[in-house]
Amino acid sequence: MKIVPVKTKKDLKKFIKLPFQLYKDDPNWVAPLIIDQKHMFNSQKNPYYQHSEVQPFLAFRNNKV
Repeated sequence: MKIVPVKTKKDLKKFIKLPFQLYKDDPNWVAPLIIDQKHMFNSQKNPYYQHSEVQPFLAFRNNKV
């Protein structure tokens, strides 16, 4: 298993899409709006970043998230 920080837009897209893969068969899961997820990780649009830093990570096994 390889753990890597999310650094690129492509990585962020994988990070945001991961719950859609994990919970696709769960009838109780309510998918968030992707645009809201993108805004949450955008330091220009989320006031949380005025006082904090965030570093999401992805875990890969056999080149799959």
